[in-house]
Amino acid sequence: MKTLMPADDLNLESLNFGLKTLSSLSGGHTISVVNLDGLRMRLLEAGTYLTPLELRRFRKFKYEKRKLEWLGGRIAAKHAVMRLLSPDHPKKLTNWLKWSVVPDQNNRPFIESSSTPIKKPAPYYISISHSKGLAVAMAASSPCGIDIQKISSTVTRVKEKFVHPEENTILTQCGQIAEIDAATRLTLLWSAKEAFRKTFFLTPLMGFMELRLIKASGTIKKGLILDFIYSGQDGCCEEKKIFSAATGFHEDFAVAATAVSSRDSIIVRRA
Repeated sequence: MKTLMPADDLNLESLNFGLKTLSSLSGGHTISVVNLDGLRMRLLEAGTYLTPLELRRFRKFKYEKRKLEWLGGRIAAKHAVMRLLSPDHPKKLTNWLKWSVVPDQNNRPFIESSSTPIKKPAPYYISISHSKGLAVAMAASSPCGIDIQKISSTVTRVKEKFVHPEENTILTQCGQIAEIDAATRLTLLWSAKEAFRKTFFLTPLMGFMELRLIKASGTIKKGLILDFIYSGQDGCCEEKKIFSAATGFHEDFAVAATAVSSRDSIIVRRA
């Protein structure tokens, strides 16, 4: 079997530092990233990384861009899980076909062992994201979410859809965050909220405005922690809790990672 080619450790100092401060990640976590440009020449070798079931789904995509993003996300997810299981042997991770990334009933990805007679979710959680040439995935021992976003001025034009006025004030009052431009600052906030939307198993997904930033701390070099509360669009959450996102920058991308201790960390009253 071929050795690992396009997947490498994200190795974001700020992100890793922030993740270590999240108590829910004490059981372990890993993050892997794939450069999609480097993967482009290997599309014909997708069977090296994908199980037959995954390969059939991969071949249904018509456009190269979608194929790259989908394949890159699965390579990153499998690599992250294998690293979580074998942290002392990162260069020997080539057992791609042992794992299969499959969608749940809401089309959210989870990972299962393809080598066991009875298919069931592995005791690890995954989250996948991609943006402008990069695919990233996180594996953790508890429900998690990761998001990567290319920094763009577009967020400044739609900020009313995901930013409460007081959130922008909190960001501009936080040391080094205040020193960066508005597009970078707001992309970071968007990425954090998107990571939480992937972490919580709510159907439908929570809205961006249902999360409220209450605190920002840390430094760009050592890690930025954004603390949020969830109360629902109309305050329908029965129990207010604080959830933390570890955030950082990778080149001209904003990255955020989150994790919670259980799937029931948010209790919502349904009408």
